[in-house]
Amino acid sequence: MLIYLQSNGSAGRESNVVDSEFKVNLHSDQNILSHLLSLLSDVGHPFSRFTAGNNQSLRDNHLVDVQAEIEKFRKSYYSSNSMKLVVLTNEFLEDIEKYILPF
Repeated sequence: MLIYLQSNGSAGRESNVVDSEFKVNLHSDQNILSHLLSLLSDVGHPFSRFTAGNNQSLRDNHLVDVQAEIEKFRKSYYSSNSMKLVVLTNEFLEDIEKYILPF
């Protein structure tokens, strides 16, 4: 995932995915309700400013360099000391520990 987010053009590909999801959900009841709630929320609250993204808000908005923002977020929050590993398996704990503990 880290390599994918840092590769050239990945932000554009991700914005296309978000845009597709936006178009599919544009007229859903949940999306309409969310938009209505954002319009009714306090103007100082972040929820009032943004509810869903599309290419216009993500890629075509030249006020924000999405790739640079992703990199800034990664540098601020992606750190091994704040990450957790979750393993869901039917195997015995002793067997799984042999694979995980060396890392």
